[in-house]
Amino acid sequence: MRIRDRRRPLGGRRRTLALRRPPVTPPQPSAQGDSPRRDRVLVRGLLVRAVIGVDPWEREHPQDVCVDLELFTDTRRAAADDALHEAIDYRALCASVTDYAERAAPRLVETLAEGIARLCVLEHGAYGVRVRVEKPTALPDARSVGVAIERDAADFA
Repeated sequence: MRIRDRRRPLGGRRRTLALRRPPVTPPQPSAQGDSPRRDRVLVRGLLVRAVIGVDPWEREHPQDVCVDLELFTDTRRAAADDALHEAIDYRALCASVTDYAERAAPRLVETLAEGIARLCVLEHGAYGVRVRVEKPTALPDARSVGVAIERDAADFA
């Protein structure tokens, strides 16, 4: 009996409907020099399948990659209005990160992390992001290997 992978529908690739909306305008410091809010949207343990690695055997088949995200934003307007269109949409965020990871096929986890950071800032309206990317099966003697980076909007201007 064949067990179905829950992340894939029968018959092929996952199909994701992501509604495109203009990015949320990042908050700007006030005239008094206050820094913008440091509220955070968290995604932990997002498992994606990606072709990633420098060795030829790593380029043959997708492998598990675990992604943690911490997006800096101002959640006050979304909370006050209880309105999804004022917030960072977790479902759309996870779908776009998964899609990017599946398409990018980088050699380095550093490259994947940088691309995900750019996506979070430019397409999802975060004004800062921490991205952690780990490959749990990269080395036989390590639970995982990976990188953690932090970027803000100025890094992509």
